[in-house]
Amino acid sequence: MLSFSVVTNILFFSSVAIVVLKVIFRNDNVILRLDVRFVLLCLLLVVFRLSIPVESPLVSRIPVFKLYPEAYRFMREPLFEWIGVGISRIEILTAGWIVGALVWIVKRGRVYYLTARQIRSYRLLRNPEFDRTVEKINGEWGKGTKFRLVTAKSETVPCVFGVFRPYIVVPDRNYSSKEIYYILKHEMLHFYRGDMAIRILCEILKSVYWWNPLIYVLANLVVDMQEINVDFEIIRKLPDLEQLDYSDCLVSAIRADGYRKRNPYMAGLKKGSPSVTHKRIGLMLKSLNMSGRKTVASIMLSVLVICLITLCPSVFIFEPYSIVKEDSEGTIGVREGDIYYVRNSDGTYDVYIDDQYYKTILERFDKKIRVYNSLMEVKRND
Repeated sequence: MLSFSVVTNILFFSSVAIVVLKVIFRNDNVILRLDVRFVLLCLLLVVFRLSIPVESPLVSRIPVFKLYPEAYRFMREPLFEWIGVGISRIEILTAGWIVGALVWIVKRGRVYYLTARQIRSYRLLRNPEFDRTVEKINGEWGKGTKFRLVTAKSETVPCVFGVFRPYIVVPDRNYSSKEIYYILKHEMLHFYRGDMAIRILCEILKSVYWWNPLIYVLANLVVDMQEINVDFEIIRKLPDLEQLDYSDCLVSAIRADGYRKRNPYMAGLKKGSPSVTHKRIGLMLKSLNMSGRKTVASIMLSVLVICLITLCPSVFIFEPYSIVKEDSEGTIGVREGDIYYVRNSDGTYDVYIDDQYYKTILERFDKKIRVYNSLMEVKRND
């Protein structure tokens, strides 16, 4: 179930995970020790957890008695009434969150529409060598997807667009046979890995969590690690010299493109800043001289990261708990052998166990337990 505590905890653990993964991304040796596929998997797990901010059935609630309860009570305190309903700070912020999300979804949807319209306006690339290379690569992977090859002078770097009907955009210039093979394999691999759908999901997350700068960091990391994973997937089966040829393609892309703001809906041979492309080349060169064996440190770091990303936000939820001192003494004898809530006017709940007052909580921890509006209602139902 979606609740304040669930969303807060998922955002907290996800934010910590994003910071950790950003630190990992800065160190090439750590990326290689962990494996580029594992780093991308961790990023995608964060993306999927943020996409489904609901409570896990395996959750274990951890009570927090200081600061958090006061902050929660402050957020829930009604500021004014509207149509007979008390409006609190959390409801005002939630309304602003929803309005902002809708605005950003419309803006990003418009960018996608304009990108699609622009690409469909490009002229078809009629080159038999490109067509034969597409068939060759499809044969290597046992695939049969038809790619529409288009070209335009306005585009300076090859890229792929589309989730169901893929377009490959090729700049209007001359290429060698090796360059054609590497370019098309790179773009086709993006499509077959589902990278385009993941990028659209990241754009949706940026719209929903528009106020959180770490979500933008996460989206950029996903894009960069997708490019790195495609690079490694291509060079994995290539001899060392041909791996260097592929690196030369990236260098050529840098020279041709310089630095242009990347379109989030397109995946290309060279997307993003030159520093990211240099990082990709550096990782490939370092991988030639690095053993594939895992060290104890890399294994421990892998376990730590995966626990932080998957277990913590799904298993642990910090709940704000508080108890009113003057209410903690005395008992109310109404009914035996039962647990129930009594709803208070300020939105909190009094918990009674075996007709004994236990504590006052800010949020119900078990939705199956009965809720009464007053002790008189408890007596009437006795």
